[in-house]
Amino acid sequence: MKKQIALLVFFLTIFFMFYFLTKKYSEKIINLALKEDLSLITSHHKNIFFSYKGTSNAISNYTIKLSGIINILSKANNANKEEKDKLRDTFSKTLQEYYSIIHKKGVFQYQFVLANGESFYKFHNPTSFGENVLDVREDFKHSIKNKSIVRGFTKGAFSLGFRNIFPIFDTNNAYIGAMEVSFSSEKFQKHLNNISDIHSHFLIPNALINKNDYKYNEYKTSYEHQDYQSLLSKKHNKKHFFESNYIKIKEIIDIKIKGNKSFNMYYSVDGSIRVISFIPIRDMNNKVVAWVSSNRSGFIIGTLVKNVFIVRILIIFILLLLLYFLIRQMSIKTKLEKQQKILSNILNTTKSIMFITDFKNVSFSNRKFDDLIDKAHKKNILSVFQKIDGFLHQGLLKQNEDFVSLINRTPKKSCLVSIAGKDNNAQSYSISISKVEDEYLVTLSNITELKEHLEDTEEKAYIDNLTKVFNRNKFNEVFEEAINQRRLTDSPLSLAMIDIDKFKSFNDTYGHLIGDEVLINMAQTVQRNIRGTDCFARWGGEEFIILFQHTNIQNATIISNKIREKIQKDNHKIAGQITASFGVAQYKAEDTLESILKRCDDALYQAKDNGRNRVEVID
Repeated sequence: MKKQIALLVFFLTIFFMFYFLTKKYSEKIINLALKEDLSLITSHHKNIFFSYKGTSNAISNYTIKLSGIINILSKANNANKEEKDKLRDTFSKTLQEYYSIIHKKGVFQYQFVLANGESFYKFHNPTSFGENVLDVREDFKHSIKNKSIVRGFTKGAFSLGFRNIFPIFDTNNAYIGAMEVSFSSEKFQKHLNNISDIHSHFLIPNALINKNDYKYNEYKTSYEHQDYQSLLSKKHNKKHFFESNYIKIKEIIDIKIKGNKSFNMYYSVDGSIRVISFIPIRDMNNKVVAWVSSNRSGFIIGTLVKNVFIVRILIIFILLLLLYFLIRQMSIKTKLEKQQKILSNILNTTKSIMFITDFKNVSFSNRKFDDLIDKAHKKNILSVFQKIDGFLHQGLLKQNEDFVSLINRTPKKSCLVSIAGKDNNAQSYSISISKVEDEYLVTLSNITELKEHLEDTEEKAYIDNLTKVFNRNKFNEVFEEAINQRRLTDSPLSLAMIDIDKFKSFNDTYGHLIGDEVLINMAQTVQRNIRGTDCFARWGGEEFIILFQHTNIQNATIISNKIREKIQKDNHKIAGQITASFGVAQYKAEDTLESILKRCDDALYQAKDNGRNRVEVID
């Protein structure tokens, strides 16, 4: 009886030890998952804020550069009422079409204020003007006082939103007023919901919401906190809300929201886990004035919770078995043999190749290993890994480096090996290791079909079917990467647009098959005569484009002429001599892809107009 009680105490001790270990482990993983989720949500928000900032800057720069805008605002500062009305009418006609464009892109308020704070024109409410905004708008007051840009989340007469106030100066650098470019909180909420597919809404303090104002009567008390109001969309459903009895979670929110820092947590609804994140929104003084609540699936956490439950059930089952065998006084040897047999069965039934090694000799291997790899390699396991680019092999080892170090310094997605089995058929595997005493358990998972599928998918996405050179999608990616790199190095960058001369006549005279051959031959000629750092792509039809990395416009012109001469010498056996015209331009700091392409296109038209088979440049 005493022995049985002792065994029972032992059983309970082991069970609670595993219980607390799994609890500690799950809490650690959950915290990591929550941290990662919060980082993702924060990244989404920052991207949108960055987009708004960039858009508002672009709008400000464009507006100021428009002909007549500065002159109108300068005159308005000293004009009488009748003169202001005429100036206001001219101002409206100048910018109304542009406002229609930017309004579709999410701009809500596009307002201009004179140097004394008088509202000159509001494109969102043209009939309202003349009042002094310094009485109601701290952001305008700050901007006018300091003659500086002011940004922040602010309540206005019509909307809650992200406001950007830009000072305006005349040609003599005299201050003449300010411009507002604002984005409403509703637009931000809709943008986040639609673009990132994350259900989000604002939490606006009750003090900022006037329920007697019809513009705010759709706001309801937030389900997260009684001191905040929310404007919910039709996309929000039951799974995005707490039940009324979730008192503990609401208490946590109440505490954390007072800390004015981003935070998140998870909860269960209808059997699934949801993660709710809170991101503070700050005004121009960096004071938290609102929050964005984002709600998304907590699949990883839910899976972990379920797995921990399963593990605990398995632990109980294993401990019951152990207790049973202890009561029956089975020897340690019998238990170890049974466990080894179970482990061996598990290893032999898995689809992966598994073996234990010191990366010299193999001390244990499962059946998959024995079926694929010759026994001779067990004495020198590294010899089985083929020396192929893109795969790990002993040829990549640095001096005095072992294979474990090579795996550890290689990104997980690049930990791949190629093995030619007994049938000499090369297969691709992902490799992972875990330490087992003085050796390593190596797991090889066959990814041959997946790798081939990914390579095929990438080729279809980035390679032109006819010419087998890059397509426009790939060029756009490379151009974006090149621009980002240029911002770091300030290295020159040039583009050349190529168009085959009189290509339509080839099709009309010889047919589309010959036309296709002309395209292919020309593409191959260009591909052979560019550097490995350049990017050559088919832009569409008979048009091609080259991105010259680290190349100014003078050198790009020289290279383009050499390529043009190569094309001219490469006669087609039926169509005869092929020529092409080039339009070359160099990237400028303010350029977009569209603007530099416009210059290339203009240069190309000059080449056509000037007789074809030539290179023209627009700097």
